[in-house]
Amino acid sequence: MITKVKVETSEENDIKTDIPSIVGNELKLCPGDSLEWELQKKEGVWVAVIRKVE
Repeated sequence: MITKVKVETSEENDIKTDIPSIVGNELKLCPGDSLEWELQKKEGVWVAVIRKVE
């Protein structure tokens, strides 16, 4: 699955992307839920580990 990054027009210059529905479904996400992101480097490749905050 591939998503596109968008520039958020704010003073912080945040970038945004959509969460694919397959990910949202697996994590049982609802509007207002919080996600915790952890970046790990494995074998020279950056990997994002995403957890729903309960």
